[in-house]
Amino acid sequence: MKHRHHLLFLWVLLLALFLSSCVLPYEPVELDPDGLFVLFMDVGQADCILIIQGEHAMLVDTATYDRYDTIAGYLDLFGVTALDALVLTHPHADHIGSAAALMEDYPVGQVFLPDAITTTKTFERTLDAILENDIPASAPQPGDTYLLGEALLTFLSPPAGAAFEELNDSSIAFILDYNGIGMMFTGDMGKDMEYQILDAGYDIRCDLIKVSHHGSRTASCQDFVEAVSPRWAIFTTMQDSPDGLPKQQTIARYEDIGARLYFTHTDGSIAAEVSGSTLRVYPFDQAFED
Repeated sequence: MKHRHHLLFLWVLLLALFLSSCVLPYEPVELDPDGLFVLFMDVGQADCILIIQGEHAMLVDTATYDRYDTIAGYLDLFGVTALDALVLTHPHADHIGSAAALMEDYPVGQVFLPDAITTTKTFERTLDAILENDIPASAPQPGDTYLLGEALLTFLSPPAGAAFEELNDSSIAFILDYNGIGMMFTGDMGKDMEYQILDAGYDIRCDLIKVSHHGSRTASCQDFVEAVSPRWAIFTTMQDSPDGLPKQQTIARYEDIGARLYFTHTDGSIAAEVSGSTLRVYPFDQAFED
């Protein structure tokens, strides 16, 4: 009996340590109500991006299911109690893993997801959560727009009616524009979709890009990188990636155009703030250093 008590005590202790590790060690943050704030969360080789403009907030992807506490911690940090929109760029678990839990715990006004399906339990749970919570859902088409407060999203991909050999190519891509500052969000789309965007003739010059597919060689073709020509490039990466990401050739393409690079596995969560017509990009943790 004593042995069982010891095991129970050890389990409770480990659980407490795990939960405490998910709590962000920061005081609540007040943002400029007239500005734009974007946080590229450090959630491993996965995507979860928080966008806040005034009293409006949205998420782009939700990382894996085991990162829910980190995501919820950031929402609490910024006082986010509801989401105007949730963009699920494509149905891979590292992009929709926490979606069902988030939709259960936070009111969501609109879900955007591509017209692509998979048979995973994660995807099924996501669809069930949309239906059970009666959330409007739609697949945006290239050229469609959405306003988050005063920030404008313009969707670029995927094209209507497209068939995808790779789910990554179903990724929703869009440009976020605020006060003349542009940011490109790419999900995991590959080179074929990049060329479709280029062929459509969009002006895709942006100040910042979330690099597609964690810096894989399947994306960031030379023509696309040069067309975007960002000043900053954000790589959502993990230490010792089993896929060897990010690839050096992808890193080199952004370095060659003079972009400043950030990697979540080395720099932590990355913040991008627009105040007036000025964009500031920095490792978020630095704001809390003494």
